[in-house]
Amino acid sequence: MWSRVISQRLRHGSGFGRIPCWIVTLSSHSIKLVPLTAKIIRRRLKQAEFSIDIIGIDRPVRFGSEWPGDLLGMFPVFASALSGNEAVLGQYVVVDVERSLAVGAVGILGEVTSARSVEIGYGMNRSEYGRGYAAAAVGLLVRGLLERRALPTRIAEVTARTAVHNVASARVLEKNGFVRTGTDHNDEDGELVTWALQRDGGQSR
Repeated sequence: MWSRVISQRLRHGSGFGRIPCWIVTLSSHSIKLVPLTAKIIRRRLKQAEFSIDIIGIDRPVRFGSEWPGDLLGMFPVFASALSGNEAVLGQYVVVDVERSLAVGAVGILGEVTSARSVEIGYGMNRSEYGRGYAAAAVGLLVRGLLERRALPTRIAEVTARTAVHNVASARVLEKNGFVRTGTDHNDEDGELVTWALQRDGGQSR
């Protein structure tokens, strides 16, 4: 669902901003969210598996063929919009620092609304399911958004959508304080649950 939403918004003119790749790295004790740079994107388009040096990580980070999942379909679009040492604003590689391994990706979906709300999406490598990466990565991203480290804009609300039967994805959001706000539907994914987390911790209305 994440890659399809990105594709739809790119087609409808909701582009993604660009930043110098060194601007923001979000970190916890075990993972880092590293900006999705032009260098990483172009290497992945050329090779299914590769290693690359990333500032702040001692060893070259390994990228396996699973990464970044369905989001790979958007990489040609991202690559055409980036140059030099730039990164896609609000898009991150999830890196397990100890293993020096790219285990997934997280990021915003489109632009911040007039109500200062932004939707997020996330996806981990299938072989890494059940290790807690998604919950940790979403937590880092949300904090970065609310603290104005992941985006230069003040964010009042972070939203997300999950498939009705995707219990694991729902748990990821619940662990990070999101509350259910309603339902949605699209032709490709069917029934969806909508979620929100407000800056003050209250439920979105």
